[in-house]
Amino acid sequence: MAKFWKNTLIINHLLQFIFIFSSVYFAFWLTNRNETNKLKKLEQQAIEGVYLELHGNLTELEKAMPYHEELVDVLFSYTDSLSKGLKNISGENKPIHHLMQLLTRKESAAGIPQLKSSAWPTLQQSEAYILLDYEVASTLSALYQLHEAGVTATVHQLRVEVFATKDLFIPGQTEPILNMAAWSFRELYGQEILLKKKTEEAMALLTEKYDIKK
Repeated sequence: MAKFWKNTLIINHLLQFIFIFSSVYFAFWLTNRNETNKLKKLEQQAIEGVYLELHGNLTELEKAMPYHEELVDVLFSYTDSLSKGLKNISGENKPIHHLMQLLTRKESAAGIPQLKSSAWPTLQQSEAYILLDYEVASTLSALYQLHEAGVTATVHQLRVEVFATKDLFIPGQTEPILNMAAWSFRELYGQEILLKKKTEEAMALLTEKYDIKK
């Protein structure tokens, strides 16, 4: 009889241990699951933010590219005429006078695309970054690096070497300034073509991997 009660006591203790262990494990699993779901929600929101930013950048590129393609042709045609002496650049005409005649847009004469680049760094700094698919992370990282090293860097060079130089107001510098403008806009247009292609590829990847509301 004593042996029976002893065995019963052992079984009761064992069952209590199993119950306590199961309760703790279930609570841990539930907490971990809730945390994972929270991170997945953050990931989805962050990815949607990146997609919207890329969509806006794509729109900006599509607006700028036709103008820059045309402007490159106009600038090189004009500089070719200058080099052949077909246009008179003597007198008080300064480089800026010639340049402004060729920039035909009334607003934002240079047609620089207003690109944004905050969504990806924000995602990188969030907790959701650890859940990102490797292909998505590497694609977005490469895309935003291209953005900075390509269009953004070229726009900066264009502003410094063409629009912010004091030579822009010196009559004798017309041909060099317009040549610089022609080559800079050609470089910008080429960078825009590449960035547009890579942006479209990244957006397609995001729609493949995530439920993106367009």
